[in-house]
Amino acid sequence: MILVRPAQKNDAQMLFEWRNDSLSRRMSLSSNFIGLGEHLKWFSKVLNNFNQLLLICENVDGTPVGMVRFDVRSDMSLVSINLASSWRGKGLGRLCLKVAINRFRNTYPSVNALYANILLNNLPSKMLFEKAGFSVVGKDKDVFLLKYSFNNSHLNNII
Repeated sequence: MILVRPAQKNDAQMLFEWRNDSLSRRMSLSSNFIGLGEHLKWFSKVLNNFNQLLLICENVDGTPVGMVRFDVRSDMSLVSINLASSWRGKGLGRLCLKVAINRFRNTYPSVNALYANILLNNLPSKMLFEKAGFSVVGKDKDVFLLKYSFNNSHLNNII
């Protein structure tokens, strides 16, 4: 079972480490190392921006296993996920994404669709999003664009 909660100030260091993990960087649209100062500025802005929702996924014992971020833009939102390196490959990504989408939907009911940009070489992430009901709607030389429509919700089918 996975629970989600909004990120808090004391999550900054943990998210900094997750963001700069070598695999996270290789699979990110922005693969450069982020310094702590830059990260803390970004993190503070996210926590204080109503158009962004940063959720921490936890096991029932309270151990953080990943994060899901939503960047709202009018009636749509970009979504991204990152699991802690020690929790990858254990099937938690799908649960984390499902619970986070449910929480997001309750917070932003006017958003009609979610989008995710995934590097072409990040097939595990592409498969995770597809199992969560996202569909590939575009592709360029480096990135798949996936879409999830709340009108065709598959949330109940992704566990």
